[in-house]
Amino acid sequence: MVRREAWRQSDGRRNIRHVSEMPIQVQPGDSTGSLLDGRLRDIGQGGVGLTSGTPLQPGATCTLQFPVLNYPNAILGRVVWCKPEDSGYSAGLQFIESAPYSHARLVVDICHIEFYRRDQRARLGRELNHAEATHEWRQRAAASPAAR
Repeated sequence: MVRREAWRQSDGRRNIRHVSEMPIQVQPGDSTGSLLDGRLRDIGQGGVGLTSGTPLQPGATCTLQFPVLNYPNAILGRVVWCKPEDSGYSAGLQFIESAPYSHARLVVDICHIEFYRRDQRARLGRELNHAEATHEWRQRAAASPAAR
């Protein structure tokens, strides 16, 4: 068993990250700029890691949108770091939250959808995109509230 303190010593993050490649849109600044398309790398209670074709300025505030989820709440983040990569830029954004864990439902939903995609691929050989997986997972969750 790994002690929590040992995990924290090896990784400076406060929260566990969950791998995802879900599409994300980032709107830098005061919501008047254009939306930048990107992909998640990971998500946790504290923020997201993402890739984008456009660099993000560390310290800048951004609005995050998840087009396939239609998440109703505005999600604000602050760019903590950004670095160039072969296919664009990689960045880390910290959630700016009004209350601790206010985005817990978002993180849980993304984890469930990613698990559903992997499960369908492993068991049935089905390759679902994020929109298909989200739609199917929501239908299954609506039919069986205990599954959600």
